[in-house]
Amino acid sequence: MKCLENYFAVPEAKKQHFIPDSILKNFCLNNDGRIYTYSKNPKKTWNSQTKNTAKMNCFYNFKTKDLSIELALGEIESMIASTFQKILNNQDGVILTNDDIGSLINYYYIQMRRTPSFKALYLEYFKQFATRVIETTPEFGKLQNDYNNSIGIKFDENAINDILLASIFQISDSQIEDFQKNFTISIIANNESKFIINDRGYASCYAFQFFPISNNIILIFQNNKLLSNYVTDINSHDLTHLYRFGKVSTHQVDWYNSLQVQQASQYIFAPSKELLEFYTNPLNSQDVFMDNCKQFAQK
Repeated sequence: MKCLENYFAVPEAKKQHFIPDSILKNFCLNNDGRIYTYSKNPKKTWNSQTKNTAKMNCFYNFKTKDLSIELALGEIESMIASTFQKILNNQDGVILTNDDIGSLINYYYIQMRRTPSFKALYLEYFKQFATRVIETTPEFGKLQNDYNNSIGIKFDENAINDILLASIFQISDSQIEDFQKNFTISIIANNESKFIINDRGYASCYAFQFFPISNNIILIFQNNKLLSNYVTDINSHDLTHLYRFGKVSTHQVDWYNSLQVQQASQYIFAPSKELLEFYTNPLNSQDVFMDNCKQFAQK
């Protein structure tokens, strides 16, 4: 067992994945280790090894301390690897253990907070909050600055960055309880078209979170509590099971992939250049996207 300090040591490698390499590899055709990337700005497509894809310099390193969560995230990814293999290897459904469920809960909460788009959103929230506080109560802003200066802390973007990194693993008991009570986990496996993934690692639509884990399997986390705002008489499912729905329609795959493209902040990843070109072509964008979301929620 590693010492706790080792999990938060600064790694030698500066470039760090914001989409796990273990997920990206599942989007490679012919097991060649290569994946296609589309950049929204500038508009550009290229292919590269997954080990060199979806990475940023020192993304998980603290700014005010000599610490990093990169190695700890790697440990989390190792813990969930066996659960993902169960899903990928079983064609007729799989029974999950309590440990598997725990790993999926960790994956759900951590992946949504470990991406560049979430970090940008987090920083913007704090900026706006601080601005509103200072504008509405200037004396509070002055007191806060005097306090920070007196104890040698500068509450700036670096500090906010570190607060976010420190909170990524903080999954409360109430969140776990909420998940176990209100969520249904299911998957859709498709053998005709291919799924894509975005730089958030997931896409959302109302009460659903979609997490593609390979080029033909999507994990769906359905929040029944939120979904009840749109639909009544929701069927409850045993959380120890994943249900494979078999083949899905091309229309459904189009919808999921369009959702991934729409939710992407900067990058979209796919098994082939042709698939990227199709879903990033403005002529193929779905004007009825939100209607499709509502129709799905009402089924």
